[in-house]
Order: sequence, then structure tokens, then C-alpha cells
Amino acid sequence: NGWRPAGLQTLATTTVDNVQGIMDWGSTFDSVTATHSLVLHRRGNGTGAFVFGSGTVQWAWGLDSHHDVNDPQRANKYNIRVAADPRGGCPEVKQLTVNILGDMGVVPATLEPGYSLPPPSTDVQPPTGGLHELAVSEGSRVEASGWAADGGGGVVAAVEVSWDGSRYHPAELETVDADAEWRFQWGALAWERAHGDPP
Repeated sequence: NGWRPAGLQTLATTTVDNVQGIMDWGSTFDSVTATHSLVLHRRGNGTGAFVFGSGTVQWAWGLDSHHDVNDPQRANKYNIRVAADPRGGCPEVKQLTVNILGDMGVVPATLEPGYSLPPPSTDVQPPTGGLHELAVSEGSRVEASGWAADGGGGVVAAVEVSWDGSRYHPAELETVDADAEWRFQWGALAWERAHGDPP
């Protein structure tokens, strides 16, 4: 709905059908389709504050094999026993956690075998971008396209569009590269019109 801080990067999203969802302020639940996002955000106001959101309360399950039972046939919501998952932790989740913490300056004294600490990022130059085209049609539908470039040695991972400087909406990248083209549409769906007027 656009209420996201400037510079929020979506690293991955997963959409799952038939999960429990809150339908009001916490007393009514139903089956819904839900999307969770893995996000990264670095404040651009000089503080350098760094936020990582896994989009799940079960991220720790990928770091270690000891947790409660994740088997619908045996699951008991009152069970507080912990068991060892025979599949163990997830190597990709572990390495990503090392990478994120390393970028925050949190460096372990030792690492498990098979994992490495990448060097800190030296890409501190913000990307640049601009518009190719902007059209506002009848019915408050917005269509835009543009370019973005990263001259600091990195790639453009995300582009966001804002028309009031407080709400940001993700655009669609054609490629993830140092020079990228993007497209954006707003107002075609009823929920978009309900969450913000276009320019």
C-alpha cells in the first residue's frame, strides 16, 4: 500500500495459499492467501542504521536443528518440547545471515566449517535514476518507465516510485544490473486506488 520507508529492498517474496490470517484486530481468523517478504533497509539519514527483516518468525529454524515439531500430524500447540530436526539447518540461510551480520559490522571470532565471511561492501555511492515516460490516464491510472544506474560498483536491486515523498511503491525491473530499465503501473486495481491518489 505504499507505506514503506525509502530505500527498502525486497530480496525475496513467497506467496502461500490457505494460511491462517487475521481478519480484524486480532479476534477473528480465516484462511487467506499471504505473501511474506525478505527485506533489507539502510537508513539514508546519516545514521547508517541497518534493518533486516526475514519475513518469518521461523528464520531461526534455518540456523539450527533444534526447534519444536513442524509436522501437522504430530504438532501440538501446547507442546513446549524441543527436538532435533534430522534435516539440520539450511546452509543458504546460515551463509546469508553471516553476510547480513558482516555488512552490519558484526564479525564472529570463528565460523563453522564451510562458511565464509565476505569483505564489507565498499559501494557507498547512491544510484541515480530518471524518467523516460509518465502518463496519467482517465480513471487515475499511472504508467511510467525510466532508468536507474549504480556507478559505485554495485547493481540496481530495486526501484521505488513516489509522488509525495512519503509513500513509496516498488517498480518492476527489467534486469538486475548496474544499468537498469524499470516500469511502473498504478491504479489498475481497486486496492491501489483505495490506498493512495496518483499525482
